[in-house]
Amino acid sequence: MGLKKDEEIKLEYLLYALMLQSSNDAAVAIAEHISGNVEEFCALMTKKAQDIGAFQTVFETPNGLDKGEHHSTAYDMALIARYALKVPGFLELINTKEVSASSNKRSYNIVNKNRLLSEYQGANGIKTGFTGKAGHCFVGAAKRDDMQLISVVLASGWGDKGKEQKWKDTKEILNYGFDNFDYYMAVEQDDQIGFVPVTRSKTKEIEIMYAESLKIPMSLEEKEKLNIFIDMPQEVKAPVDRGQVIGEARVCIEDGVVYKHIPLVSNGEASRHDLKTSMEKIINFWLELGSNIEVNTKLPEF
Repeated sequence: MGLKKDEEIKLEYLLYALMLQSSNDAAVAIAEHISGNVEEFCALMTKKAQDIGAFQTVFETPNGLDKGEHHSTAYDMALIARYALKVPGFLELINTKEVSASSNKRSYNIVNKNRLLSEYQGANGIKTGFTGKAGHCFVGAAKRDDMQLISVVLASGWGDKGKEQKWKDTKEILNYGFDNFDYYMAVEQDDQIGFVPVTRSKTKEIEIMYAESLKIPMSLEEKEKLNIFIDMPQEVKAPVDRGQVIGEARVCIEDGVVYKHIPLVSNGEASRHDLKTSMEKIINFWLELGSNIEVNTKLPEF
């Protein structure tokens, strides 16, 4: 941006400059504003990355420039991008084509350098990048219908050839995703699993169903390998409440790899009925009956 000492500018404008045109000084200004210095801010960045599962990422610069142990992976960049897309206001920010900004010293015209937004159907993100070690990189995103995809290309090349190649690589990856994957309803909430016998109750069995739905993106090959393993007890003892967790379903796409655990719950209730509860009911009945009997305590007159 060409920021100068003692220049005052809104944080909002720095974010536009950072995300739309990769302004390195904007990143430094944001870091110093938030944490006081770059080192502490990068420590916060690294911790946040770890919190969302990006365990192979270490930040030593706030703008991504090469330094020391600063590094990441395509997988981690995808995790960070997925998190960012859920942050309120982020999607609107990165899809802004152009914005005018001003500080106490000058005016700025900030233009989005993300070509994917105008060259690819459904494109909605995210960020270009380049360093001498990493080459041309791009974290892309596109959404068609209800399918949101994220692509990450690192080291697509160097020079003008690499600069152009990152767009080709990104489009190829996104095309592969849209062409080969679709959402499938693996499990639907309230679908009946079966019945489980109930002991110590007049209710002999109770219906079991899924507690939630699961709709996941899969290729046709993955769909054919989809397996759902049901873990339920042979019987349950009363009392059983409606919605009580009885077991679980393990949804697996690959052999032995659990994609998600889904609770199995009872679709009904069963009260306890045995000698102990029968006696308690009888005693409670007579106690309640006795409390309702009117006793005439008036003495007779002589």
